[in-house]
Amino acid sequence: MNFSFDNLVIHSESIKERSIRVRSKFKKEWVEAVDEFSKFYVSLETSPKSTLRNVKLLLSTRFFNHVFSSLTLAEAGLLADAIVCERSSIETLAGYKLVCVAPDHANKYNTDKFPKPVEVRKKLESLGFTEEVENIRGVYKSASGITHLNRDHERFSMDWENENTGVLNIGGAYDQTDIEHMIWFLPKLIHWYLMPIKKNG
Repeated sequence: MNFSFDNLVIHSESIKERSIRVRSKFKKEWVEAVDEFSKFYVSLETSPKSTLRNVKLLLSTRFFNHVFSSLTLAEAGLLADAIVCERSSIETLAGYKLVCVAPDHANKYNTDKFPKPVEVRKKLESLGFTEEVENIRGVYKSASGITHLNRDHERFSMDWENENTGVLNIGGAYDQTDIEHMIWFLPKLIHWYLMPIKKNG
């Protein structure tokens, strides 16, 4: 397959043009989610300065950027890469929830001793937040199944024409169903991030 940088840019822009129409279907959901996150962010910024407040701001910035990156990549038809960002947003969400219920972990983050993602989930579980962890684990596992190198990943990288030949999706591909699902799902992650964590549900 022959391709050039200029052609890749043209290809990507053509996918984005079609994706914008999909995004418009969910504009209300995105506006509400970003407005709520903005209010939350301002409340953090204006709270008394502390290590806990600073770590919450950093995690919240990281989380939002992962979600926005996922949207950007999904709209470019780079779905596997969008899911990588989605998975990273889930890791950050879990870390934020842990800092909320165990504020001493803000100091661990500050001193580069913050637990790994699997340890974050175990810690939340040990503190009694089993349903929250089940939800985190479920989304993370689903995303990992696609982002790890396996056959599930292939549908984002190529389209089979028949059992012997297929088209490789260099620079992404437009798939309305997958793009629409991502654009629909991501604002829900923002609302989840803002929801107070509750023990055992």
